[in-house]
Amino acid sequence: MMLKTLMDKVGKKLRRRARMKKMKKIAVGLGIAVAAGVATGIVISLQNKQTREDLEKKAVQTASALKHKLQEQTEKVKASAKDASEEVVHVLQKVQEKTEIVKNELEKGYQKITKDINKTAKKVANEIDFE
Repeated sequence: MMLKTLMDKVGKKLRRRARMKKMKKIAVGLGIAVAAGVATGIVISLQNKQTREDLEKKAVQTASALKHKLQEQTEKVKASAKDASEEVVHVLQKVQEKTEIVKNELEKGYQKITKDINKTAKKVANEIDFE
């Protein structure tokens, strides 16, 4: 029985050593995983910082380009509005000139018609008096 007890003790020690080796391997693997995770986190955070800086730079560039484009379009609209306003003023002046011409022509026509009516009335009156 002693032999069996001795064998059991030796077996327990061997199993314990095997478990300890496994635990050491797990601990080393876990340590490596943690180190890799930390390293990856540092790299990603640096990349994220770079990405944030790149995004910020792009956002500023886009805002600047948009502002510039908006200013250009505003100037074009202002120029178009000014041109349209000048054209309207020009057209209104032409309409006013044409209106004055038509008014003068109507007055001349009215005066001529009035003279013609007076002449005709005098002729009729003269013809009636002679008969």
